[in-house]
Amino acid sequence: MSQLRIEADGILAEIRRGHAIKLLVCSDRSNHFENGALAELIAHPQVRSVTFEKNLRSAIERQEKFDVALILTHWVDEVAQLRAARHHNVADLYVLWIWDNHIAEDFHRQVAALGDLIIPAHGFNVAYLKGARNDVLPSVSIPSVQWDLPTAESVFDASGYDERSDDLYGAYFTYKEFPERERLLRACVTARISDGIFLREANEANRDTFFHSGAAGRLKEWMAYKTSICLPLRNDLSSRLFDALVAGQIPIAPRRTVDLDQVIPPEVQEWLPIIRFDEYTVANVQAAYREAIRRFDQDGPAGVLRRHRYAVENHMARHRMMEVVQTVIDYSGTAA
Repeated sequence: MSQLRIEADGILAEIRRGHAIKLLVCSDRSNHFENGALAELIAHPQVRSVTFEKNLRSAIERQEKFDVALILTHWVDEVAQLRAARHHNVADLYVLWIWDNHIAEDFHRQVAALGDLIIPAHGFNVAYLKGARNDVLPSVSIPSVQWDLPTAESVFDASGYDERSDDLYGAYFTYKEFPERERLLRACVTARISDGIFLREANEANRDTFFHSGAAGRLKEWMAYKTSICLPLRNDLSSRLFDALVAGQIPIAPRRTVDLDQVIPPEVQEWLPIIRFDEYTVANVQAAYREAIRRFDQDGPAGVLRRHRYAVENHMARHRMMEVVQTVIDYSGTAA
């Protein structure tokens, strides 16, 4: 165990004794955390209040002290923000939920050094996050993040059972740093196994177009297809797998997706289903795709509802936020 900072040890001791915490949550992805997610956190017996801010700079301007600051890292300027927050004594305990620990190690190593408790989103490639003054806790995976719960449920209720395309769906940004995924997707496009795979360069214009198209419109686009392909950047469990389930699709995913069996047990994957494939070949993708269509048609509307309900009851932002908070509380019991 690391030698945590004195302030962190102090608040952990209070949490261990049952103290109800005053919690600050910071993320520049505010669309991921609807009021319901925060309300559910407030309902936790050891959370006294929850304040949401877009970033730590906004929290500093509040001139308010918190017991715990939970920061979701998104490759912005968290290093400078954490230094400033510590200087202004924003919180006693800094918990970092690091969403992309599977990549960008230099950046995340700097971020982790400024946190007290580190919660990776992926349960592999975590050793480098450990420092002299922090501890690395069990991973908590990324949830479905495209839609809040009210949007997911209302749009699905209105359109979830409409007729769907047999094309394999996959809308992806391309990254030159991770060519393997793009090679497989382009090979699938070239082989014409589907007209539903779309590749966009990862630039600001394309990102703005995608993320400002409206949450309801994006969900309707996903619900226009029976199945989608969920390829990781680097063996990670992507939020798009949960997005597919929210939309009632059958996702297909490679076996190299490291955390999938821990987050969704194999027997649940079979029940939903989630179709897995082995090596990155067009033939393997095509075989998984055909099996997904077969299972979708076999299960019909009951299968669509099963997948949607499973996702909205288990894998939305509110569920992960509760898991993160409980992970910190559980840790406090071992930190004596």
